[in-house]
Amino acid sequence: MIIEYIIVALLIIIAIFAVLRNLIHWAVIALVILVIYLILKYWTGII
Repeated sequence: MIIEYIIVALLIIIAIFAVLRNLIHWAVIALVILVIYLILKYWTGII
């Protein structure tokens, strides 16, 4: 699923950009979303 890789890549890019711009709360939000997505995908199999 290419869409999954795009979503993950976007979240990682947002996190890196946020850190570089000292917007730590945005980095945390992006990483939390990424973790929740991965848990839902691989642990429960919902997505």
